[in-house]
Amino acid sequence: MATRQEQVAEKLRRNKLEQEEAMVERERLNEIFQEHIRLEKEDTERRKKTRKKHQSDLLDQLDYQTALKEDEEHLGQLELAETKRQEQRYKVKLDKELAKDPFARQHHPIRKAMTFAGRGGGTFNF
Repeated sequence: MATRQEQVAEKLRRNKLEQEEAMVERERLNEIFQEHIRLEKEDTERRKKTRKKHQSDLLDQLDYQTALKEDEEHLGQLELAETKRQEQRYKVKLDKELAKDPFARQHHPIRKAMTFAGRGGGTFNF
Protein backbone atom coordinates (compact mmCIF):
# COMPACT_ATOMS: atom_id res chain seq x y z
CA MET A 1 0.00 0.00 0.00
CA ALA A 2 2.84 2.31 0.65
CA THR A 3 3.79 2.00 -2.99
CA ARG A 4 0.28 2.88 -4.06
CA GLN A 5 0.27 5.93 -1.77
CA GLU A 6 3.63 6.95 -3.19
CA GLN A 7 2.27 6.56 -6.71
CA VAL A 8 -0.82 8.64 -5.86
CA ALA A 9 1.34 11.26 -4.13
CA GLU A 10 3.70 11.37 -7.15
CA LYS A 11 0.74 11.71 -9.49
CA LEU A 12 -0.74 14.53 -7.37
CA ARG A 13 2.66 16.23 -7.28
CA ARG A 14 2.96 15.95 -11.09
CA ASN A 15 -0.60 17.20 -11.57
CA LYS A 16 0.09 20.14 -9.26
CA LEU A 17 3.34 20.86 -11.13
CA GLU A 18 1.58 20.61 -14.50
CA GLN A 19 -1.15 22.95 -13.26
CA GLU A 20 1.45 25.45 -12.06
CA GLU A 21 3.29 25.22 -15.40
CA ALA A 22 0.00 25.66 -17.26
CA MET A 23 -0.83 28.69 -15.13
CA VAL A 24 2.60 30.21 -15.79
CA GLU A 25 2.16 29.53 -19.52
CA ARG A 26 -1.32 31.13 -19.46
CA GLU A 27 0.07 34.19 -17.68
CA ARG A 28 2.91 34.41 -20.20
CA LEU A 29 0.46 34.09 -23.12
CA ASN A 30 -1.83 36.66 -21.51
CA GLU A 31 1.10 39.10 -21.19
CA ILE A 32 2.03 38.48 -24.84
CA PHE A 33 -1.59 38.99 -25.88
CA GLN A 34 -1.86 42.22 -23.82
CA GLU A 35 1.38 43.47 -25.40
CA HIS A 36 -0.03 42.65 -28.84
CA ILE A 37 -3.22 44.58 -28.06
CA ARG A 38 -1.16 47.56 -26.82
CA LEU A 39 0.98 47.54 -29.97
CA GLU A 40 -2.13 47.32 -32.17
CA LYS A 41 -3.66 50.31 -30.38
CA GLU A 42 -0.44 52.31 -30.79
CA ASP A 43 -0.31 51.41 -34.47
CA THR A 44 -3.98 52.35 -34.93
CA GLU A 45 -3.41 55.69 -33.18
CA ARG A 46 -0.30 56.37 -35.26
CA ARG A 47 -2.21 55.67 -38.48
CA LYS A 48 -5.11 57.79 -37.30
CA LYS A 49 -2.78 60.72 -36.56
CA THR A 50 -1.10 60.30 -39.94
CA ARG A 51 -4.47 60.35 -41.73
CA LYS A 52 -5.60 63.39 -39.74
CA LYS A 53 -2.35 65.20 -40.58
CA HIS A 54 -2.73 64.33 -44.26
CA GLN A 55 -6.34 65.50 -44.21
CA SER A 56 -5.32 68.73 -42.51
CA ASP A 57 -2.55 69.27 -45.08
CA LEU A 58 -5.00 68.74 -47.93
CA LEU A 59 -7.50 71.16 -46.41
CA ASP A 60 -4.74 73.74 -45.93
CA GLN A 61 -3.67 73.27 -49.53
CA LEU A 62 -7.26 73.68 -50.70
CA ASP A 63 -7.64 76.86 -48.62
CA TYR A 64 -4.39 78.21 -50.05
CA GLN A 65 -5.45 77.46 -53.62
CA THR A 66 -8.86 79.05 -53.02
CA ALA A 67 -7.27 82.17 -51.55
CA LEU A 68 -4.81 82.32 -54.44
CA LYS A 69 -7.64 82.02 -56.96
CA GLU A 70 -9.63 84.74 -55.19
CA ASP A 71 -6.57 87.01 -55.22
CA GLU A 72 -6.09 86.40 -58.94
CA GLU A 73 -9.76 87.15 -59.60
CA HIS A 74 -9.53 90.32 -57.52
CA LEU A 75 -6.41 91.43 -59.41
CA GLY A 76 -8.16 90.68 -62.70
CA GLN A 77 -11.09 92.84 -61.63
CA LEU A 78 -8.73 95.64 -60.61
CA GLU A 79 -6.92 95.40 -63.94
CA LEU A 80 -10.24 95.46 -65.80
CA ALA A 81 -11.40 98.51 -63.85
CA GLU A 82 -8.06 100.25 -64.52
CA THR A 83 -8.33 99.43 -68.23
CA LYS A 84 -11.84 100.88 -68.33
CA ARG A 85 -10.65 104.04 -66.58
CA GLN A 86 -7.78 104.41 -69.04
CA GLU A 87 -10.14 103.87 -72.00
CA GLN A 88 -12.50 106.48 -70.58
CA ARG A 89 -9.63 108.98 -70.16
CA TYR A 90 -8.48 108.23 -73.71
CA LYS A 91 -12.03 108.75 -75.01
CA VAL A 92 -12.31 112.08 -73.15
CA LYS A 93 -8.97 113.27 -74.56
CA LEU A 94 -9.91 112.10 -78.05
CA ASP A 95 -13.27 113.86 -77.87
CA LYS A 96 -11.52 117.07 -76.76
CA GLU A 97 -9.08 116.88 -79.65
CA LEU A 98 -11.82 116.10 -82.13
CA ALA A 99 -13.88 118.98 -80.82
CA LYS A 100 -10.98 121.35 -81.59
CA ASP A 101 -10.79 120.31 -85.26
CA PRO A 102 -14.17 120.47 -87.08
CA PHE A 103 -12.87 118.42 -90.01
CA ALA A 104 -11.59 115.56 -87.86
CA ARG A 105 -15.01 113.87 -87.75
CA GLN A 106 -15.37 113.85 -91.52
CA HIS A 107 -14.73 110.48 -93.09
CA HIS A 108 -12.56 109.83 -96.09
CA PRO A 109 -14.65 109.39 -99.26
CA ILE A 110 -13.60 105.75 -99.72
CA ARG A 111 -14.49 104.97 -96.11
CA LYS A 112 -17.90 106.55 -96.63
CA ALA A 113 -18.43 104.48 -99.74
CA MET A 114 -17.36 101.24 -97.97
CA THR A 115 -19.62 101.97 -95.01
CA PHE A 116 -22.51 102.71 -97.32
CA ALA A 117 -21.87 99.52 -99.31
CA GLY A 118 -21.58 97.49 -96.10
CA ARG A 119 -25.07 98.53 -95.02
CA GLY A 120 -26.54 97.09 -98.12
CA GLY A 121 -26.84 100.40 -99.82
CA GLY A 122 -24.95 99.36 -102.88
CA THR A 123 -21.78 97.74 -104.03
CA PHE A 124 -18.31 99.09 -103.98
CA ASN A 125 -15.86 98.01 -106.62
CA PHE A 126 -12.23 99.03 -106.95
